[in-house]
Amino acid sequence: MLTAFILLSGCQTNTDVKNTATKAIPDKSVAQEKVQSSIKAAEERDEAKWNFYYNSRFGFSIKYPLGWTAGEESDNGDGKALYVGNPDVDIIMYAHYYNEDLSPYNYPDSLRLQRLKLDSGIEADMLIGYENERYVMDVFAISSEDIEYHYKVNVSKEFFNKNEDVLLKVAKSINFPK
Repeated sequence: MLTAFILLSGCQTNTDVKNTATKAIPDKSVAQEKVQSSIKAAEERDEAKWNFYYNSRFGFSIKYPLGWTAGEESDNGDGKALYVGNPDVDIIMYAHYYNEDLSPYNYPDSLRLQRLKLDSGIEADMLIGYENERYVMDVFAISSEDIEYHYKVNVSKEFFNKNEDVLLKVAKSINFPK
């Protein structure tokens, strides 16, 4: 009889502990909503720090920092300079119809060719390196419509060292029709 009492008491205590533990754990969907809400708020704050350029002729877009003074769109509508006013900085985004003779596939040994996955999921090629005492980056891709897109950077070593992460973030923001 004493054994039955101890056994029943133990069962009751385990159930109470289990119920208390379950109540102490927050609802996963509420926690996930809070995390998603926090991520969305951070993304919105980040978005507020960027300008957006859309090219209607070739249908591409790119984000660049608010602090950059961009030039006007070119007369032929193929793109624009994303950074003007500093002779040590040349950053442009443009597109043109693919022409095998104009493609950058013959590049200097000082530049490395690597693949870059853009935020849109599109894969692009990136040439990057140091040439003529300047950092050079060319992110390029060709769409199924035979349009070649380029984000070109030619900057001083000092500018590159201070802005490497930003330059890459801008490159990854390129979006165009596949």
